[in-house]
Amino acid sequence: MAVRGVCSRCRQQPPAYQEIRSLAAYEGVITQIVINLKYKADLGLAHAVASLLSRLVQSENWQVDMVVPVPLSEKRQRERGYNQAAVLAFPLSLNLRLPLQSKALARVRDTRSQVKLNIQERKENVRGAFMADPRTVQGKRILLVDDVYTTGATLSAAADALRSAGSGQVHVITLAKALDSSEAVEKLNSNKV
Repeated sequence: MAVRGVCSRCRQQPPAYQEIRSLAAYEGVITQIVINLKYKADLGLAHAVASLLSRLVQSENWQVDMVVPVPLSEKRQRERGYNQAAVLAFPLSLNLRLPLQSKALARVRDTRSQVKLNIQERKENVRGAFMADPRTVQGKRILLVDDVYTTGATLSAAADALRSAGSGQVHVITLAKALDSSEAVEKLNSNKV
């Protein structure tokens, strides 16, 4: 069952994105899917969940012009060998028949791991970490893609960079939403390869 509404945190400090939807709660089988996608290079999972993500986007009737994945830092991408958000965004863009713009948003500085940081520390950690290309995003409605919504700090910072570069509305889609951010972070870290 989908839960709709605006969380109290977003009412107090509205994020730069218009709306966010997640396919499922970060629990059960979805936890294993995220872990396998993120840390075990099971990239085929992205194609399997892309049709579900595209149906969710279509059910929201969002009017978007392009799909943009949340970028990793160069260091983290080298270590992992891929960006799990981009791996999700590619088949999603194909299913939605929208252009994938992987270079529209860049992480311009490394950030420390968000693990064990509280919400305020997470916001500070990612503030100014992203920069968008105005030539690509100016006036465009964006579908921003990531794997997990934990506290929203990263997604908000990424959406803020897009909006600062002149984008239109930013909608966010994630594979999973953590119900308790500290528990989700702990699960992810305990399952790293």
